[in-house]
Amino acid sequence: LLLVKKEITLSDLDRALEKLERFRPLVKLQFLQACAICVVYDQKISAVEVELLRAFSDVLGCPVPPLVL
Repeated sequence: LLLVKKEITLSDLDRALEKLERFRPLVKLQFLQACAICVVYDQKISAVEVELLRAFSDVLGCPVPPLVL
C-alpha cells in the first residue's frame, strides 16, 4: 500500500521498519543498497540523506560508519 507523501506519519515509518527488521539479512542488505543508490542518484549527497541511511542501517542491525561529506 503506497501512501500519499503528506499523509505519511512517523508511526507509518516505525511500522515499516519493524517489518523490515524481520527480513533475512540478504533482503536487508538489498534494501540498504537501494537506499544508497537513491542517495547518490542526483550526485548531491546531503547530511540528512546520509543520516537517514545510517538510521535505517542501524535499525536493521547493519550499521555503517559515519561518512564525511
